[in-house]
Amino acid sequence: MTEFNRPFQPKEHSVDKEVALAIERFRVFWHGHGYQPWRKLGFEGDKQDIFDISENWNKKVTDECYRRLVEPIVQDFDGQHQYPPLIESPFFSFHLFGSIRSFIKEYCGNDWDKIKEAVRKQPIPILDPICHPILPLLPAEIQEILIEAGIHAWENDYDIKLRNKRGKFKKPVGFWLPEMAVNQITLNVLAKKGIHFVFLRREQIEAGEEASIYEIETDTQPIYAFVTDTEISNAISGGTQTKDAEDFYRRHQSLIDNRSRPPMLANDLETIDHHHPMMRFFFNYLFRNIFGGDNNPDNRFTRGTAMIKRGKVIDNTSWTCPHGLGRWTGENGCQCHAGGGIDDHTIKDRKDHYMLLRSYLDNVVNRLHVAAGERNWQMPFTRWLVEQHKNLSCGWRISLASVDASFQSLFKELLINIAGLQSCGWYFGKESNLERDIPQGCLQALRLKTTPTGPIEGGS
Repeated sequence: MTEFNRPFQPKEHSVDKEVALAIERFRVFWHGHGYQPWRKLGFEGDKQDIFDISENWNKKVTDECYRRLVEPIVQDFDGQHQYPPLIESPFFSFHLFGSIRSFIKEYCGNDWDKIKEAVRKQPIPILDPICHPILPLLPAEIQEILIEAGIHAWENDYDIKLRNKRGKFKKPVGFWLPEMAVNQITLNVLAKKGIHFVFLRREQIEAGEEASIYEIETDTQPIYAFVTDTEISNAISGGTQTKDAEDFYRRHQSLIDNRSRPPMLANDLETIDHHHPMMRFFFNYLFRNIFGGDNNPDNRFTRGTAMIKRGKVIDNTSWTCPHGLGRWTGENGCQCHAGGGIDDHTIKDRKDHYMLLRSYLDNVVNRLHVAAGERNWQMPFTRWLVEQHKNLSCGWRISLASVDASFQSLFKELLINIAGLQSCGWYFGKESNLERDIPQGCLQALRLKTTPTGPIEGGS
């Protein structure tokens, strides 16, 4: 992806120079969020897996979406003319969550090399918390562990050291909040870790002025939230307006051409060709024939510090649930995207799953503190989680060999709990959906080990 080295010009905000440069260079129209859950969890020495919903889904989505991002695009009737891959467009950016990256790296080496090269060229590295739980629903302590593990896993996968010897980032970095779920505590944790950017919808921010970017205060340093446009993004995700790029542009021209607030779209990366076949060609035509292509880059998506306004995050919101994260807690009568209908039993079941897993999580964290005494257990758990990152992504058995014997059972229990809290376990309303096996399998395994108040007889 092209970097646009434009001179820094101070505007109305006193923004760090490197942050300001990153904002100007991030001239993106569409950002894709690539994610698959940990689809299989089992431990060495155990007879049964905790859950297994693999069924070659990672391969299917990789073949239909991720690999196609690096393929040249043939878009004419004679099939002769080739355009560069989508990931080379300055109007396109993406990230892949840790829970899928190692799978692609292991099984699609040549494609992974191209993906890695494209990521290295992106103006802003987009990090993630290694897996995909709803962060505001977790204790801050666990959020910090997952964020730190995600940073290490990202550095290992892309062979880039983002931080210097003092632990400071060498350049401004962004972070993708799972489901864009956010509250102030989560932003405080991110800022503490040195993160500079997040992506949010406008309706998640309380502010007196409209802006492309909002500066949000935290306990340590400001977080800058790129505003992603809901209306146009929804038109992309629905797929009904993406058959004709020129018609799409005409429908949304007034919003796209708003020079004071250039839009940024964000959708699931899997929208491209997995959910909606031929989406690559839609974006290719839009970027090249309407926005001008790489040789004549359109400046309408250039952002600067003058476009930054101050805002405050609206706690416990996301890009997919207006009910205070009710999709994952079963509260507030949420029936968002229920897959054709959701009954009271399923809503109750969803709530019970979440409440039970949170009880188990609080319990195991308390027991870890007791077992550790004066020792630190968070850093060893984080290191072990990064060490097992590839096994988790590829669905291989997890090893506890490197873990101190006094922590092995508790670390195993904590990992099962974190895996069970992956957001997709509650995202789909139908009981027949495979993803529901994730929290169900984890709860079953935890019940065999403990009750929410402590070990049961025969447990550990």
